[in-house]
Amino acid sequence: MNKDRLYQDFMQLLHVPGISGTRSEVLTAEKVLSLLEEMPYFQSHPAQLWRIPVPDDPLGRFDVAAYLELNPRAKKCVILSGHMDVVGVEEYGHLAKLAFDPEALRERIAELPLSDEARRDLESGAWIFGRGTADMKLGLALGLELLRHFSEHSRGKIQSDIRESTHSVLQGSLYSEDHGDGKTAAQPTVQPGIPARTQADPGTDFYLEEKTNPPEVSPSGLSCDPGGNYQANILFLAVASEETNSEGMRAALPFLRQFFEEKQLQPSAFLLSECFEYREEDPDRETARYIHVGASGKVMPAFFFVGAPAHVKEPFLSLDPNLLAVEVYRRLQLNPAFSQSRDGELTPPPVCLKMQDLKELYSVSTPLFAASYFNLVTVDLDTEALLQELLQLARESFVSALKQLQEQAEAYTGRFGVKVASSRMVPLVKSWDEAYAEAEKTYQLRHPRAADKLDLYLREKVCCWKEEGMEIQAMGLRLMREIAELQAESLPMMIVGFLPPYYPDIRPEPSDPALAELLAAVRKTMDFARQKFSADLRLKKYYMGISDMCYTGLSQSRDVQPLLDNLVGEGLIYDFPAADLKKFHVPAIDLGGFGKDFHKASERLEKHYSLDILPELYVHLLEQLLS
Repeated sequence: MNKDRLYQDFMQLLHVPGISGTRSEVLTAEKVLSLLEEMPYFQSHPAQLWRIPVPDDPLGRFDVAAYLELNPRAKKCVILSGHMDVVGVEEYGHLAKLAFDPEALRERIAELPLSDEARRDLESGAWIFGRGTADMKLGLALGLELLRHFSEHSRGKIQSDIRESTHSVLQGSLYSEDHGDGKTAAQPTVQPGIPARTQADPGTDFYLEEKTNPPEVSPSGLSCDPGGNYQANILFLAVASEETNSEGMRAALPFLRQFFEEKQLQPSAFLLSECFEYREEDPDRETARYIHVGASGKVMPAFFFVGAPAHVKEPFLSLDPNLLAVEVYRRLQLNPAFSQSRDGELTPPPVCLKMQDLKELYSVSTPLFAASYFNLVTVDLDTEALLQELLQLARESFVSALKQLQEQAEAYTGRFGVKVASSRMVPLVKSWDEAYAEAEKTYQLRHPRAADKLDLYLREKVCCWKEEGMEIQAMGLRLMREIAELQAESLPMMIVGFLPPYYPDIRPEPSDPALAELLAAVRKTMDFARQKFSADLRLKKYYMGISDMCYTGLSQSRDVQPLLDNLVGEGLIYDFPAADLKKFHVPAIDLGGFGKDFHKASERLEKHYSLDILPELYVHLLEQLLS
């Protein structure tokens, strides 16, 4: 493993912004692609590089995939993966322009209000500061260097097509031109040899084009060992937009499914290289290093509140939807009853991500609509049970709000002896699924001659919102408003659902033989780390940060339909890849560097373990998985 080259790639990637949800993400993807194209192996095998566009993406983001075929007769394949995007740099304040330049930032970061721990780490010289250092440009650089290492070194000398063979290559073009003979020609907008999904029909599968390669010897001088010592190959996958809605990983799933089907390969392991953070409660947190198997998931319970507006001179005739929102907040925010525990791992309690009324213009009327949504981390999610708990919480909140309104009216009368005008209201709570079904009936009644249905009407709305650059969660709240306005009852109500994205928790299955094989190799690598480096590696059941490891498969018995039925905008603004996840399943671990303060201005990466030890651990682990 060439660690100097690894560091150089790491620095090059850090200098490219790639902020999630912006066009700069494309810059990182292009950089990753260019580094791959410089490798001798891919110069001789350009058809084994792919750009995988995020469908219908106005920013033009794409994933990058690279296939290193160590043995053409191998039936297994290891996936190396990581995400290319980073969060924004607002936290750096006046140093924001230095956030992507670790050397320049080091000279001035002390100007920021750092914690005592961050200041000690800075003074030690043992850490690299900057956006993307821990989350997760190192992982990308490591994946690239591992491709170089295994393409250049034998125990595996690469099979570089000394045999004459006809093989299938996953093929697609960003734009395709039909010549009337069933064949398509890529337009100049696509780099040659880097196939991708067609833009014309992003719902279609990747198609195959037969390519015949004549016998050749790699210009790098890599010789070919037709028998080969490796029994598995490597697929490198760099994905876009993990920090927002995992658009990149969801876009990659159809590619992965067809890649493995067409090449008749079995995905044997998914190795994610996200850095870990130590746990405050871990007494050995300064010395322990972690490998995670399985991943926590995430749902976002969403509440849409419809009030009863009135003029402010008659406040007791109104029901302020903000009052309903506050009552839900009081019951759900940081409520440990909604935390989960499994296999010694504990999730944090729910946290409110947004709460607002939706009144746009000033007036002396009380608001009509409000909305809120929460982040809820899971390790053992029962979707139906959670939905029922949230509906019950909403009913209790509604009753409490009405009780408070009545008590305040009585207190006003008691103090001033004036009987106030008030309205009698009853709690009304609906699930998203129930509210949508009611809206369909109302829409049909209001448009009896319309050929279009509610779905088409909403799709037209969504198209307009996308053109405005609206984010998924904002579109979700707009959809909830559209559905609320189509309810037959013009009464105060709550609609309860979930906003995208949805990340299913991945639970290690002890009976899975592929997982058992992966864990056996992991334990040998842990022993290797202990013996060679005196490194204390520990196996944890769940990676507790949200990651793309959540999209490495769903068991056939896993019932997520109650959640999908109540996932706002499913099929309109968001597509959960349930079918692909049922077909594509691979045991996964996270093995990454040691980082601190993800998403903060003091984000940093520890040098010794991350740059000296971790690369050797990966080579050791891969030697086992490939053999």
